[in-house]
Amino acid sequence: AADSVIAAKLGTDSVTADALKDDAIATGDLPTGSVLQVVTSADTTRDTTTSTSWVASTISASITPSSTSSKIFIIISTQGNNNNNSGHSLNWTIYRDSTDISLNSTYGFGQMYTASAGNLRSMITTAVLDSPSTTSSTTYKLYFKSGNAASTVEITGSPGMTRTITLMEIAG
Repeated sequence: AADSVIAAKLGTDSVTADALKDDAIATGDLPTGSVLQVVTSADTTRDTTTSTSWVASTISASITPSSTSSKIFIIISTQGNNNNNSGHSLNWTIYRDSTDISLNSTYGFGQMYTASAGNLRSMITTAVLDSPSTTSSTTYKLYFKSGNAASTVEITGSPGMTRTITLMEIAG
């Protein structure tokens, strides 16, 4: 093509790291679907509750989108534990600031249900694409609750179990 660069015509050292500035390619120049920034947070805290209303966990991260058309891809990985009796559940969802972004206010993005007596431990991995429509700092946080007040549920963390949240800004 007329505007292409042929490697054989480039002089030795004509493109160097010093010649490429941090702002050489503006965010607005990238095509739709490009990853513009990534924020990750990890911890080993253990959160527990018997509440049947949504409770904030300590799994959270904040991101400041560069455009109102950007989307945020959220990935949360942790372990859940549903203790006690059969017929009880652990439910989880994700909040953007003070708004539940799931489409189901009862179950959120998932439910871990115990069909028989005893503890149920399982990995919880949730991936969601959100459209916050803002250029202000936005915090995403995992919330959870028990399906029965007689049951203790936990979002597990310990020195051997790291919980992570990753936020990716995607060009819209």
